[in-house]
Amino acid sequence: QPSDAMVKQEPSRAVKLLKGPANRLLNNYETALKKVPSGGVVTFGEIAIMATGHTGMGALIHAGKAVRQIPSHSRELPWWRAVSTGTKACGKLLQTERADLQRRMLEDEGVDLSKPCQRTSGRLPACLASFFELQVIDPEAAHSCTLLYLHGRAYTGHYYSLNRAFFQTQSSRGLRVVLPNSPVKFDGKPLTEWYSAWPPQEKDLADARE
Repeated sequence: QPSDAMVKQEPSRAVKLLKGPANRLLNNYETALKKVPSGGVVTFGEIAIMATGHTGMGALIHAGKAVRQIPSHSRELPWWRAVSTGTKACGKLLQTERADLQRRMLEDEGVDLSKPCQRTSGRLPACLASFFELQVIDPEAAHSCTLLYLHGRAYTGHYYSLNRAFFQTQSSRGLRVVLPNSPVKFDGKPLTEWYSAWPPQEKDLADARE
């Protein structure tokens, strides 16, 4: 079972990840973009969730850089389906340096740019939904114990499925980790947290997702 000291490593691990160059995660961002279908739009915050499993400021910055590195002539990587994070209409969140081209391409796909990227936790686009589903990390050896882990603010179970070493110790080979995702609020970017205060109390625990 992970120790208290191990659990407290979460912030430092996040900082270490976010300080890496954007190219280090470029493949993750490109893979995420390819999942967005014609007629769909995602924000940089949503791309960050899909690629890294969290929406820390560094992940948001890297998402924007990764998308903007894609050449405008590229049609294999649909850069035009990603807009800045915010609550304004999509037409107000276009990539500044190529906004006119992006506008034309999105309109050709039938996107209504007068509307924001409105999301509700129970009705997410298919390209996003799987990243908010329950994650399970199976044990490396015979199952001996199970840890139900509630992630912190801005994280998801998907983050830990990408960073399984967070739970690895010399005595954890039989550990199964169950990672339920908190309810998702959308206020310009996905907001995820199980507890609304720190240190967490029972009264601060969010209601489970349906």
